[in-house]
Amino acid sequence: MTETPPVDYIAQANLIHESGPAVTPPSTLYFTYLRTDGDTIVGPATHAEQYLRLGYTITGQQTIEDFTTFTEQAAKTEAKAASRGEHAEAPKTKAS
Repeated sequence: MTETPPVDYIAQANLIHESGPAVTPPSTLYFTYLRTDGDTIVGPATHAEQYLRLGYTITGQQTIEDFTTFTEQAAKTEAKAASRGEHAEAPKTKAS
């Protein structure tokens, strides 16, 4: 049996402008997008085309099984850091 090589979803997402979507990433795959103002966000890989058209760049990817829990943890971490006058990093997840 031949193994299928892993798909490089970041490379596929960056090809969207040239040839249209080639593969559909899994719903649990999220990219870290660098916004035009220098801030970063975590968003679904399935929305890469929209983010790239806004001028964002993809700087990483991660698998997030439960995005609701991920955002709740991020909010709690941010609130704790803000109370100390700091900026918090997003919770760590399984990197792809």
